Amino acid sequence: MGLFIGAAVLLLVAAGLWGVRFTVRTHGKFNALGSNQEAPPWAFTLAASLPTVAGALMLVFSAVFTVPNNHAGVEVLFGRITAAHSEGIHLKNPLSSVYNIPGLQQESTYSASAGEGEVRGNDALEAVTADQARVDIDATILWSLDLSEAQYIFREYRTLDQVRARLLRPTARDNVRDCVARHIFQDARTSGRQVIADCSRDAINTETADRGLVVHSVQIRGMAAQSTEFQAGIDRKLVADQAAQEALYRQQQAQVDAETARITAEGEARAAIERAKGEAEANQRVEESLTPQLVEYRKYEFLSKAGNTVWVIEGQSPPIPVLPVTSGLADGEETSDQQ
Repeated sequence: MGLFIGAAVLLLVAAGLWGVRFTVRTHGKFNALGSNQEAPPWAFTLAASLPTVAGALMLVFSAVFTVPNNHAGVEVLFGRITAAHSEGIHLKNPLSSVYNIPGLQQESTYSASAGEGEVRGNDALEAVTADQARVDIDATILWSLDLSEAQYIFREYRTLDQVRARLLRPTARDNVRDCVARHIFQDARTSGRQVIADCSRDAINTETADRGLVVHSVQIRGMAAQSTEFQAGIDRKLVADQAAQEALYRQQQAQVDAETARITAEGEARAAIERAKGEAEANQRVEESLTPQLVEYRKYEFLSKAGNTVWVIEGQSPPIPVLPVTSGLADGEETSDQQ
């Protein structure tokens, strides 16, 4: 692009200079012949110099360029990298070209499912676990370019597609394979999945630290054994493990229930014993408090509340209760003595 602009500027300047020269020579020729024709008007002279002015303006504007946000501009002159520019407005050699290197986050997916990966067909990452199971791994890697290494990135890869194909893909395959090899298949696809993801991220960053590539995260989306027989055996083992865990849970629950019942029964027994002790102690205290005088008093108190009882006291003898006279006799019934 820079060469094209430079060539256009040179052509415009040359055309302008030629127009000015032609105007001057024509003006001089008319005067030399003694022609009565007047000199060319100023408009003709200006028109002849327009290409020169246009070329100069193009020269100025071609020296000014803008680098977009979160990009780096690599300036190249005749195939040689001369400078790298950060985002914003800058000046450059009018004959040089500027290539923008993006620093935006990128996503690369490797999957066995058609249409999900970066290439057609099965694009999953292959690995071998610690128990010799060959597996296909579906993974997504979030990454970006280190703009401080813009010159190196442009010199070695030029485009994002080249970065993906020549740097990220082989590095990711090697390091994910190494991290998976530390785990058995069952752990690798369950509890060890995040450990493998973190291990892969750190390993890739270590290898590409000085090559302009930064991996933000590795997401292990799925893992499946390539052998259907191995996968079936794992599934059967999982079912058996789940059944064993369920039986163990029921056994533990029965033990807990039995222990709870025992504790409850012991508590109730202790409570009954305490209640019996309390009642016995209360009865003993009542028995100890029942003196002959109190018994007599309670008897007098009970008979007094039962009706209009009259107590007859003679000397030192205990009081004698006399029952009240019935209402029938009180109203005038005659006894046999009165008759």
